Amino acid sequence: MVEPKAKLDGELCLRPSSSVYLGDQQLFFTQEYLQTGSLSLKHVVAFAACQFSGPIAVAYQPTRPNLWYIWIKTISGRILKRDMTINDAVFMEWTRSHCLLVLTKVGRAHVYSSLGEKLSEIVFDPQMSDVYESRTFATSRGDSGIAVMDVDGQVSVVNSVSEPVIWSMKPPYDELPTAWTAFQPHSQLTHILLIFEAVFLMGCQGEALTVQHHAAAWVDANTKYVKCVVDDARSRIAMMTENGKIQIVSIDLSTCFTTVEIAQHDISKCISFGWMGNSAVFVQISPSLTIFINVSSRRKPGDEVLIYE
Repeated sequence: MVEPKAKLDGELCLRPSSSVYLGDQQLFFTQEYLQTGSLSLKHVVAFAACQFSGPIAVAYQPTRPNLWYIWIKTISGRILKRDMTINDAVFMEWTRSHCLLVLTKVGRAHVYSSLGEKLSEIVFDPQMSDVYESRTFATSRGDSGIAVMDVDGQVSVVNSVSEPVIWSMKPPYDELPTAWTAFQPHSQLTHILLIFEAVFLMGCQGEALTVQHHAAAWVDANTKYVKCVVDDARSRIAMMTENGKIQIVSIDLSTCFTTVEIAQHDISKCISFGWMGNSAVFVQISPSLTIFINVSSRRKPGDEVLIYE
């Protein structure tokens, strides 16, 4: 079978191919990338899609398990860069300024242009333990920052990848948080939110982490919080608990706007959790099962959840 010819880069596939209603919210499914079959996705160990239909990056491990080979392609399937090799890579993501960020196990971040040209390198801490997790976040300047947590729980942060000034903070507990995130509220300093089961700690550059006692008004102390994701407007946080509850709260944790309980599936062990626009979130349970959840304040009983298989 002959593969269809790739369209020009300017021909974005943005027309909705189908849509579903989730209560008062209409969710559109769009095809934005062509010729994805050529990527051999079943052999991919990491995948990152740039926002606003930008390029995609895929990583393979054809020879050694600790060596990534990274390819960059346009939405039409044209190859921009192939076989960029990175040792001990653990994380890959695009920034808001369309730069590819690749993080290694020892806390060294490599920054590339969308054409695969090396732009800079960030060394978070030569004494850092192995990387545990990382979070990228939007900045008020239209760029991205990154926060890296090592296996000892220390969080190292750069407020902007393009101007990497490094600062760090260490939580007062020995164990790792059950959920955490980093965000930069509008016209404010970068904040780190660490959740230890149902205890919320928050801090920013130059300030210590403090317990957020005012969140007790809505926190469910009988369960464990396992996920938290900030929306694109940087004004709300979607929380997920171990017992299947989704809560939408204000960025300062003072107010809970919405609570939805999911009984049909064990969502706490999901692959991915995030926002869809301003009024819905998704929970990907498996490669073939995704749950969409209406978190709008206008939703009616019974129209909160849609299961898509």
